[in-house]
Amino acid sequence: MLNVYLDRIMTVLGLQGRELAEYSGFNPSIISNMRTGKRVPDASSTTIVKLTDGIVMWANDNEKMDVLMNLLKKEGIDVDNNSPQMSIILLLYRDRPENISIHKTAIKEARLLHFSEKLCAVTDMLNLSNVKLGKALNVDPSYISRFKNGQRIPKTDSKLLENLCKSIYGRALTKDKKRELAELINYPTDGELNDIAMYPFFRQWLCDLNNSYLSIMQLLSTIDSFSPEITDKLFPYEEVRKSLLEKEILAEYPGTKGLQQASELFLMTAIEKGCREVLLYSDENMDWMILDKHFRLRWMSLMMELIKRGIRIRIIHNIDRSVQEMIEGIRSWMPLYLSGLVEPYYLNNSPGDRFSHTMFIVPGECAITAFNINSKENIGVYHFTKEPELVKIYENEYNYLLENGNPLVKAYYGKENKYHAAAPIDNERLKNISISLNNNSVIINKLNNPKMTFVFLHPLMCDAFRAFLNQ
Repeated sequence: MLNVYLDRIMTVLGLQGRELAEYSGFNPSIISNMRTGKRVPDASSTTIVKLTDGIVMWANDNEKMDVLMNLLKKEGIDVDNNSPQMSIILLLYRDRPENISIHKTAIKEARLLHFSEKLCAVTDMLNLSNVKLGKALNVDPSYISRFKNGQRIPKTDSKLLENLCKSIYGRALTKDKKRELAELINYPTDGELNDIAMYPFFRQWLCDLNNSYLSIMQLLSTIDSFSPEITDKLFPYEEVRKSLLEKEILAEYPGTKGLQQASELFLMTAIEKGCREVLLYSDENMDWMILDKHFRLRWMSLMMELIKRGIRIRIIHNIDRSVQEMIEGIRSWMPLYLSGLVEPYYLNNSPGDRFSHTMFIVPGECAITAFNINSKENIGVYHFTKEPELVKIYENEYNYLLENGNPLVKAYYGKENKYHAAAPIDNERLKNISISLNNNSVIINKLNNPKMTFVFLHPLMCDAFRAFLNQ
């Protein structure tokens, strides 16, 4: 069991919970919950990636790598010197080998959030060996090896890191690999690539361990280029409506596809009945909405139709989402926020990590509800009801939740703006954006037409912008 093996590793190393929390970037309570078995993250989760990175970095800093490696060998784990983190994962989940085999690809993708895996990915793409890179930086190749296996991470403001970035970027330019590099780091590839503008983006991609810088840049770029006239990209409402009229409303909808089908029928019911408002809450992962482009466009068509008909939307967002997931959701909802008919909130308390809950309500008409195992929603069930008494119960429960909610973001379009951000962004790509950071809010102004203002009030968003501005 994960808690048993984690406790064994920490005991043998003499590693305290607060130390591991600091090295992993966690609140100490997360380490405590994993040691007691209250929290068991998925093997491919970023939580495990950060945990194993923290163990390796602490062991290296405290000259305990030999102790760690010997422990893994005594436990019968095949030790990979180039990736001790994976060896630790194999030990932590040794009683669940199917978890490892199923998620090996996902684990590899998750690790690209971290410096060592990014460095491996970009040097592999450029066919740049440790010897060649070490020679360019005037350091021993073993030093580069320690960077790649996660035993060492250079300081953010170090001269070595700056030289490392310049050497890799310079090789990409000389080897005509600029476009491949842009695709690797998710830099916009439309049109001609500007060498000067792309370099700081690459540097932040390589050095930002949690990738929040890139997410903030993507959000600001979206605001900078945003136009509210997006309806021509969506499916016409009548086309979506016609396809839904042929479907019978069921009592239960299984899995992710079921949730998508039920959600479309739910929104159409609100539109056709001319309801005053729609209430939305879900703390499950947003992949069901974001990853399926066809469904996302149909969903947005229905949501825009709600707005056109003056139907108010109240939505409670999950405060436990990562900054990246939250920003992706905000970018998707941006046209709706500007309507003034969407009221987004977040809750102060945590929903926990064992179960996920979904509650969509059209007061007086219908509701979708679900109570599923977290991350297993694809095999869960979503219940659709039109029973008046049940709908009323769910409406009351939603209002109880809302009593503990705070506004997430406020959006203003045109002249309806009482917030002003005084500091323009010092970035060639974001000349039309200004930002002000206060204790409890972030104000973003789009300075060119159409002029817009976004006020973000979520603590995680404030922290992410604070880190962004301090880069």
